[in-house]
Amino acid sequence: MDVERETIVGMPPPDPESLLARVDAIETLPVLSEHHQRLRSLVEDETTSLKDVVQLVERDPTFAANLIRIGNSPIFAQRVAVDTIQRAIQVIGFKGVADMSLTLEVVQGFGFPDNLDAALFWDHAVNAAVMSRDLARQNDIDHDKAYLVGLLHDVAFLVLPKFLPGVFAHLVHATEDGSSIHDACLQQFGCSPLLVTARLMRRWNFNEEVVDATEVLASPGRDASADACSLALAVRNAHEICEQYQEGCLAWDRLPPLSDAARLTSSKEHKFVGGISAAILSCC
Repeated sequence: MDVERETIVGMPPPDPESLLARVDAIETLPVLSEHHQRLRSLVEDETTSLKDVVQLVERDPTFAANLIRIGNSPIFAQRVAVDTIQRAIQVIGFKGVADMSLTLEVVQGFGFPDNLDAALFWDHAVNAAVMSRDLARQNDIDHDKAYLVGLLHDVAFLVLPKFLPGVFAHLVHATEDGSSIHDACLQQFGCSPLLVTARLMRRWNFNEEVVDATEVLASPGRDASADACSLALAVRNAHEICEQYQEGCLAWDRLPPLSDAARLTSSKEHKFVGGISAAILSCC
């Protein structure tokens, strides 16, 4: 079966397992590079030095150049130009470097279909990631995992149009009644697109708690550990905050309860992260 060319418009929609099986059958799915995986392992090691990270980054000249460019972006407000790899890493931080590596790999690995606004997509993804991390930190939840889930929660919308265009066309057709594409996926395929994201995460060998949290986002009532549920709650709040900012409102009473301090911090955080997606897209 040619998964990439198959069209299903006009045919009965598949059940959730059938859709996920189509995702599993994608043979040309981009993989995270060995360089990124080594970088992530390095920054998670408490004994890692600045020199260790610099030496690894130097092995990928393209990433090194992009890192310097991001280090010079207005969001870091450096008075002196960032002109070395070492200085860029000091400005962005070890975890930030690994996060940027992941973000750039996803941006460059998938590209964008014609009917998706790249800037809008990544503005939401990066803001959701940063807010997820902040909400998690304020509530004693693993903030690095929250960033990862927040960043990739909508990645299904990059995979479906590129690798399963028939499925995506079916979804787009179903939005003609005014439904959101998330609701269309639930109505037409019986599952949230977040389940597609979770399946992709499994194929990329992501941490099990990250995958579980994404599945909880897709199906809030599903059985999962307390940590995965807390992680999902932080990301769901972050997603709602970003959506409401884009709509020009802040209906706080609609959000599930987290600490007031976390909410206030997120409100301030939004002003800081506004330029991150633009800095990332400038590297592509």
